[in-house]
Amino acid sequence: MKKMYRSAYLDIVVSAIVILAAVGYFIYQSYFQQQMIELYILDKNKKAINYPHTIIVGVNNSIVFYIGIENKLWNDACVSIKIKLTNSSHNFDQHYIFSKDYFLKSSESTLDLYKVNITDIALINGKFWITSVYVNGKKAFLDLRVEKGGILNIIVELWHDNNFSGQWVELKIKMED
Repeated sequence: MKKMYRSAYLDIVVSAIVILAAVGYFIYQSYFQQQMIELYILDKNKKAINYPHTIIVGVNNSIVFYIGIENKLWNDACVSIKIKLTNSSHNFDQHYIFSKDYFLKSSESTLDLYKVNITDIALINGKFWITSVYVNGKKAFLDLRVEKGGILNIIVELWHDNNFSGQWVELKIKMED
């Protein structure tokens, strides 16, 4: 009879340890693994399906999209969005044409409209030469050439505490006349 009590007691203790370990692992996975700042891009209808993909120079020189940022950290965060334009044939860094700072409390998110309007553009020797753009009404100067039928990249980077976070979103826009 004593042996039976020991066996039942041992079974209960082992079962309790297994259950506590499983619950602890579940809590750890759900609580500690979600600390991040999330960056995403949506189309002009606030959906992830109909992104702009073509600029026909002289017809539609504007690209409209939304940028969302979600703070999934346990504390408040200072972040920045930086936008630059590049072409598909050169992977060198262009300077940033727009920057906006955000202060997000823990579990807070934001969704902002961005409009990139290419104003000064010329077709020279089969290349579009872009010299200035407006981003949300702010003018920025640049010197960017994109092949006719080539791709203009609109790159939006997420910076956290003045350091590049490694997160970016990119729109690839075909340039036609």
